[in-house]
Amino acid sequence: MQNMRYPLLGGVLWLLSLAQCQACSDVMLDPASTRDGDVVSVRTLDFPKVELFGSQFVKVPRGTIWQSINPIDGKAGLRWTSRYGFVGQDGLYPLVKMFHKGQRIYLDGMNETGLSAAWLWLDEAGYPTMVNAKDQALFIPDVPAWILSQYDSVPQVKAALSNAQIWFFQVIEKVLPLHLVVRDAAGSSMIVEWIRDAQGESVMHIYDGDYVDDVGVLTNSPSYPVQVNNLNLYSGVSNLDGLDGAPGGFPPLNRFVLLAKIRQFLKPIDSRMGAVAQALHLMNSADVPLGAYVDTGYDDVTGVTLVRDHTHRTLYFKGLFNQSLRKIDLNAIDFSPGPQADIPVDINPDDSERYAQAEDVTADLDAPIATYEYINSQESLLDLDLKVAVDPADLGKTGKMYIYAFDRDNGFWNWTGARFGWRKIPRGAMLPCYSGNLVTTTFAKIFVKASVTRWKGLRIFVGYGQSPADMLLAGTVQQVFMVEHDLRLQAQE
Repeated sequence: MQNMRYPLLGGVLWLLSLAQCQACSDVMLDPASTRDGDVVSVRTLDFPKVELFGSQFVKVPRGTIWQSINPIDGKAGLRWTSRYGFVGQDGLYPLVKMFHKGQRIYLDGMNETGLSAAWLWLDEAGYPTMVNAKDQALFIPDVPAWILSQYDSVPQVKAALSNAQIWFFQVIEKVLPLHLVVRDAAGSSMIVEWIRDAQGESVMHIYDGDYVDDVGVLTNSPSYPVQVNNLNLYSGVSNLDGLDGAPGGFPPLNRFVLLAKIRQFLKPIDSRMGAVAQALHLMNSADVPLGAYVDTGYDDVTGVTLVRDHTHRTLYFKGLFNQSLRKIDLNAIDFSPGPQADIPVDINPDDSERYAQAEDVTADLDAPIATYEYINSQESLLDLDLKVAVDPADLGKTGKMYIYAFDRDNGFWNWTGARFGWRKIPRGAMLPCYSGNLVTTTFAKIFVKASVTRWKGLRIFVGYGQSPADMLLAGTVQQVFMVEHDLRLQAQE
């Protein structure tokens, strides 16, 4: 330690000043409470001044080279290459500036196998400070990236941790007192805590199996075993009386009990997104509005809420400012070796048109209505005509008209006329349904006696321009219909 010469930058001192503020929560749903047995988890990142983090979601490709540091001279420690691509939420920028120029530190993330790793605050944390071999030294902030880039299951991570030489500076230990939760697509979870014993030595504690999976919750201080023992005091709390007797408020002990009891009684929602909806409903019970929780003089507030669908390798998130739910599909990402890319986790919608919230659905009230012909309670048919409305300023110009649609699985469909009908095609291969002088035109019989069940959820768009790109850039396209059953008519049968 005496050979290391790092200035304690103002940013680190700022983090230290907030060291006892913490309200993060992480929950894995019981797969038995999801319709299809999906493995879904959810977490919040709650912290004072969380709006200043400027965090990004980053695509980290396979083949990325990582370089950790050692505690002896501050130079090269463990070096490794990513086996798996992942999407991570970065942060801790003061530490990055001090120790990791050109390399990010991650607070949370999920890799392409459905494995996640996340930090949550733990005041009692105390890490090892030295290692046996400099080239095996793993700086504690690098642990999530090491896990996400190298492993695909909780048992693999557990085995790797037994040999890892993890360390951090004791002198600034309280800048980053954390415990770790790792979850995989098989529904297994593991909690790791580094806590000093009576002699002041750091001891790594790993909790897994039923002891973790049956509870499914992690919050903050005190340590996990103390939280579980406290939860046992509330064994009589039931959903039959609305969880009367469960603690309220935002302190970690209270949130641990409340989240665990709600999780215990969740039932499946009968939809493909039901597990994600349940995860959000659950975590909303611990959501901290600005001003509701003042800890050691600072306002904790919920920043990002992140839902991880481990089964389908998908992330859903919303922020402090932007409460619109957004989605990252890891299956659709090219993780082959190449540059990293990122998107903001949260932007104030007042400052951004690209990341606006409150989707405007006003046009849906004027959208064409399909005609349902009920054959029986199980099936219905529709006939549908669509109109491409041309702006008066564009009437008579030469151009093309397009009709296209997205199905429930985001498959892309193109309608090119009555002769060829609907065809599923790559998104870049859209063909027009009309070319010539632009006039407001109704396209008849784009569906004739079509099955609503077959097309349910289809979102149909119409527009015009010199090309598909011109249409999108000019904003001359609009959603005109979504195929759905009319449940009110069904109820009247």
